Amino acid sequence: TVSQDGKTLTGQYIADYRDGSTCNVTSTATFSITFTKTSETPVVTSSACSPVTIDSNLNVHIPNAVYKGAFGSTMNLWVDLQYAPVNGVDSWKLRNFGVNP
Repeated sequence: TVSQDGKTLTGQYIADYRDGSTCNVTSTATFSITFTKTSETPVVTSSACSPVTIDSNLNVHIPNAVYKGAFGSTMNLWVDLQYAPVNGVDSWKLRNFGVNP
């Protein structure tokens, strides 16, 4: 759910934990989380065919991400992820997001 002022995104995600040698899922967990925008980046308008971009620092811009709510509702968002490895494991954290018009 995106707040009315567009500054927070609240929802759940499912994390898969995988065996490092086989990539088989060993367990899953569901988390509730709230992301808060830290900057006032303008909304990025894009078409459904716009590519995902990755910069030289491995930060990712996803121009069209579909967020599926718990009750079947969907929202079309743009999302920026910041590369942030944890204990030598590649990972990304949400840096910014917005609702596509």
